[in-house]
Amino acid sequence: EYLLSVTALNSNNERTFSAYGLTQVDFGAPGEDIFTTRRNNQYGTTSGTSFASPVAAGVVALLYSAPCTGFAQLIHINPSGAAKYIRDLIFQGVEPIPGLEGTLRFGGSLNAGNSMELMMSICSACPIPFSVNTQAISAEEVIVTWSVLDTADIINARYKPTSSATWDTLFDVAQPLLLSDLLSCTEYEIEFESICSDTSTGFQSNYAFLTDGCCTLPDDISVVAGESFLTASWTEVLAVNFFLVQWRPQGGDVWIEEVTPNNSITITDLEGCTYYELRLQTSCDSTETGFSDIITIRTKGCGNCIDLEYCESGSSDASEEFIDSLIIGSLTNHSGQNGGYSFFEDLGPDYRFGETYDVWIRPGFPSGNKMDEQFRIWLDANQDGEFGDDELLLDSVLSNDDTFLISQITIPADALEGSTRMRASMAFASFFSIPNQPPCGLVDFGEVEDYCVNILRNPDPCPEVDTVVFDAITFTSAFMYWPSTEGAIAYTYRWREVGTLDYDELATIDTTANLIDLEKCKIYEVQIRTVCVSDTTSYKKNYLLETDCDVAVKEVNTLLAAFKVFPNPATDYITLRLQALESGDHHVTLYNMQGQRIRHEVVFAEPNEVTEIRFDGLESYPPGLYFAVVEKNGKTSTKKFIKM
Repeated sequence: EYLLSVTALNSNNERTFSAYGLTQVDFGAPGEDIFTTRRNNQYGTTSGTSFASPVAAGVVALLYSAPCTGFAQLIHINPSGAAKYIRDLIFQGVEPIPGLEGTLRFGGSLNAGNSMELMMSICSACPIPFSVNTQAISAEEVIVTWSVLDTADIINARYKPTSSATWDTLFDVAQPLLLSDLLSCTEYEIEFESICSDTSTGFQSNYAFLTDGCCTLPDDISVVAGESFLTASWTEVLAVNFFLVQWRPQGGDVWIEEVTPNNSITITDLEGCTYYELRLQTSCDSTETGFSDIITIRTKGCGNCIDLEYCESGSSDASEEFIDSLIIGSLTNHSGQNGGYSFFEDLGPDYRFGETYDVWIRPGFPSGNKMDEQFRIWLDANQDGEFGDDELLLDSVLSNDDTFLISQITIPADALEGSTRMRASMAFASFFSIPNQPPCGLVDFGEVEDYCVNILRNPDPCPEVDTVVFDAITFTSAFMYWPSTEGAIAYTYRWREVGTLDYDELATIDTTANLIDLEKCKIYEVQIRTVCVSDTTSYKKNYLLETDCDVAVKEVNTLLAAFKVFPNPATDYITLRLQALESGDHHVTLYNMQGQRIRHEVVFAEPNEVTEIRFDGLESYPPGLYFAVVEKNGKTSTKKFIKM
């Protein structure tokens, strides 16, 4: 909040070579072919933001030197407030320049004269309010606040619609000032007058503001995706009657639409791993807006390489060195210069766990000046969306005497099967400093490339059991059967009560099994894996079995009167809401499908009081089925939830 971001302008206030951006650069200052003094009694021209930035710093110093008692007191009492005050004077003093409005935040050039005039007018013997802010709290009400360097005896205010000639005047006002009975969706202007013991300022410092109630598009629209749904949400629009939401597959001809009076909508029955386009329109009682910009988002279901959120990486400067070509096993990519980062998701090379692959990387140097480079390659072997220290497969420095790097990588033996991400990083190195670049963030000089790769566990994989049927279910037993799978020589199966840790496990050469010694009115999870000659599948899918109860309707849980988990499905957090029947400590535990305890908390709950427990940080766990278990004195209650 204390930063001034400055770009360079020439003597005609034109920007020809330097940085720009409505959210990145505040204003311009002299910095191209600027005539100025030089050493040895000489004159000449200079260019660069390294000239423009000191000019802005000089204006800061100039404003600090202004003969203003109130400001001098502010410096001593509140130095940070004084800095922001100077910042605002510089922003308010920026001279608008045609051609810069759409490229710089304040659309113009630094102007020391304008800023100093603002400083001295505010520093008069009878101070006038400045830095006026307005906040709409309804279509007819606005709260006004301001700053002032010293205290006037009385401050008066007047306001009116911009199109009106008649002012409403308020005497002896204090902040926050509430203006009510305003016209909705109307531009107003407000002025202030300071009355001091021997003088008054008259009304000045005109500020404009717009009341709420306009039929506008929401300020912010965000969309999150699941495998078969999109959830869009947006900020409130006071005047809305309903929102019209339209969506279609990217490039489609026909929009599907739905109306809603709410600030969010969930669109279901979508295809996985598919790009969709979405737009929104606000409809009010008598008018409607145009459509918002089209938002494009892809549903999940593409595999972990794309579905997981990986940290960003890249290079601050790739102009002098970049990854020109890369070969890793079956992956061959001549990418050339990509501006510091590129993601190749469609090449899809296959790698088998435990095997070693040749690596060949050639750097590119546009200027022909070869440099030492450090190359690193990571593989997200456990598919958790992060590149751990133990997932660094290659770390090698290439001397500038060599044309290309020749090395090898070995796929970890415990790498999970499926789609995951590989990251290759190249960074400038020197004899004095090896960068040892991390997998996340920017390298100073070089390039980063990401690849989607497929990890194969076996060239002749054993097929999984994908259907299990339960029959003859009693209080304490159940019969189950499943279709045979090709190549199977046996099956292993295991079961446990949901919410417990330990499995019972058996094996069979048949496709049927009896589960015995179960407890009545309990829910069990059952898993089956296939055993082949060269491979064995993993326990992946959970099949739920519920034993018979004494009565058709189960008794109300003796521990909890209410126990809910939301949101469900969850993404980065869940909240458990429970209402206890017994006072005391309740153990709340989250388990994954493998029965591993991932989170645990103890909460004290009282009868007839709702207690909430929130678990954050779930984005670090893989998608799938999870269980929330509440336990007290040996009694448990369990809920399932889905982690997206």
